[in-house]
Amino acid sequence: MSEILTKEKVGKSRSLKFKEIEDPNIIAELQNDYQTKTILVTDKCPACGNVVSDKITECPNCGLNLVA
Repeated sequence: MSEILTKEKVGKSRSLKFKEIEDPNIIAELQNDYQTKTILVTDKCPACGNVVSDKITECPNCGLNLVA
């Protein structure tokens, strides 16, 4: 088990303990839940459908980050 000490802006110390997950079923479920999907953006924002240029990194209409 690893331990990490951090200090937040308010000055409180925290001790975080990480436990490695070894159960393959839980690992597979987490990977499926948090797997990111890559969408190729060519001319429209996938979130709002606004026309976008391939030279911008953020949709000017909704603010979606267009960089993978």
